[in-house]
Amino acid sequence: MYEELYEPIPQTKPYLKRLGLTAVPAADKENLDRLIYAHQLHVPFEDLDVCEFKRTASLSISSLYEKIVLKKRGGYCYELNALFASLLTACGYEVTPCMARIIRDCDDEFIPPISHRINLVRIDGQQHFCDVGYGGPMPAASMPLVDGLEECIKGQTFRLDQTDAFWWKLSYCSKDTFSTVMSFSPVPCEPVDFVALNAFASTHEHSVFPRLRMVNLRTPGGSVSLMGDIFTCSENGEKTVRQITEEEFLPVLEQYFHLHIS
Repeated sequence: MYEELYEPIPQTKPYLKRLGLTAVPAADKENLDRLIYAHQLHVPFEDLDVCEFKRTASLSISSLYEKIVLKKRGGYCYELNALFASLLTACGYEVTPCMARIIRDCDDEFIPPISHRINLVRIDGQQHFCDVGYGGPMPAASMPLVDGLEECIKGQTFRLDQTDAFWWKLSYCSKDTFSTVMSFSPVPCEPVDFVALNAFASTHEHSVFPRLRMVNLRTPGGSVSLMGDIFTCSENGEKTVRQITEEEFLPVLEQYFHLHIS
């Protein structure tokens, strides 16, 4: 019943071409970081199937390949990190799916439910945090799981802290202050473990995805995002925010996110 979650990607080279890359890279940290950054630049985070078309996101690798590689769409965490894990596996990396809680913008006393997927990638015996499926501040490279590690990546500073035996947290520095983005557990999961979480994210009334369209894409100088009808462009430290009309929706998707929705 769930075999399609474990199948290999149909082809590696078209996926790499989608990311603006050509040859299959060697499985080392330098190339992992190249793949992560290229993915964030070329494949947007977006929930349009769920929000606009009321479709439950499919997690089968062949469906994700068709959507993201052939149709040049994006997706949300369960889609993007699942297909990216398949690409990394095809390139020779050892990948472990893991669960996470999104802590950003949450009250200190509130414990949000597990609602996010990340990947851990083992290189030379060291696990590395890797995420191409979050629609907000996220490292543009892998980060080794070292307690207290701070790294500035593409002008953004992140920190990893181990909070207990089972959980780590990722924090982002803005205006000289660190705030927690997410907490995650390195306990290995299986692709099938995300089926129920994905169904909730796609359909439940308490999930944000069916209620709010979200599109986000990293750019070489910053990022562009669409939250509902609010379009934000952050470029080289300058931010512009404006409200768009429904008539502008499709043109904005095409111009800024390279999405062609029919």
